[in-house]
Amino acid sequence: MDRTVFCVLGGADQVEGRTGSPQEFVRGFRFTLRRQMADSMSRALEQGGLVINTLEPGTRPATLPDSLAPTLRGVPFLFGTLQMGARTLGAVYCDRGLSSRPLLPSGVDGFRHLIQQANITLAQVTASRPAPG
Repeated sequence: MDRTVFCVLGGADQVEGRTGSPQEFVRGFRFTLRRQMADSMSRALEQGGLVINTLEPGTRPATLPDSLAPTLRGVPFLFGTLQMGARTLGAVYCDRGLSSRPLLPSGVDGFRHLIQQANITLAQVTASRPAPG
């Protein structure tokens, strides 16, 4: 992948890039979570899941948050949510925005597996916490 961002869901429904590369891309990766699932990334964050924007002929492109649309329009990307139990913590985003290379099925499968394993690990952390009280 050319660009990768770990983003967190913060207060006031703000999603913001925290780490990744390149740094200038991470700093600009910000959007407001829109309720009623107005864009593909907001829908994924509300429901859990993946956005796979391969831009293959015959597939519908992802709908983008307004603040990211100028940067991501026409870019093949993957976006997967990270959850701890029922609580969404953030997401991982990666793309081929610099090289314009297509997303291969093996890369999509690898990303899907990464998100699944991360969520399994987060679920185990939640399960191992002692109950309050």
